[in-house]
Amino acid sequence: LIKFDGLPYRQWVSRRNFCRLRFRDAPSPVADLQKCLCSVVMLASRWEAVALVDIIEDKLVAELTFEAFGEILEVAEWHNLARLRTACIPYADRSTQVKDAFSKGKYKELPRANESLGKLYGIDPATNLPDRKRARQAL
Repeated sequence: LIKFDGLPYRQWVSRRNFCRLRFRDAPSPVADLQKCLCSVVMLASRWEAVALVDIIEDKLVAELTFEAFGEILEVAEWHNLARLRTACIPYADRSTQVKDAFSKGKYKELPRANESLGKLYGIDPATNLPDRKRARQAL
């Protein structure tokens, strides 16, 4: 019977459940990989390795997750990656997790992602209030 730091209760530990208990609150390895790939995209675009940027952009589009969503959208906005941005915006529109995280201010430290999500949800990112301007309607 062991009490881990991150768990409020004691658990019987066996070989089968050790990894599951120890790393329950740890970040997902997929999210860590996606954050590393975002860093690689930034470096590749700085070094003008266009083929590498395209390959990693395809990988990020295929495996878009909530855990690394803010960083991925930030990279897409900063480096003008159209395919990645067009994958992120519908994902954010459908995802209630992203909208909840945006309303709680999780994306405040990511200025471009915060701005584009504010435009999507019709909320001013600076004040976290709805925009006062109405959208124009075409006649």
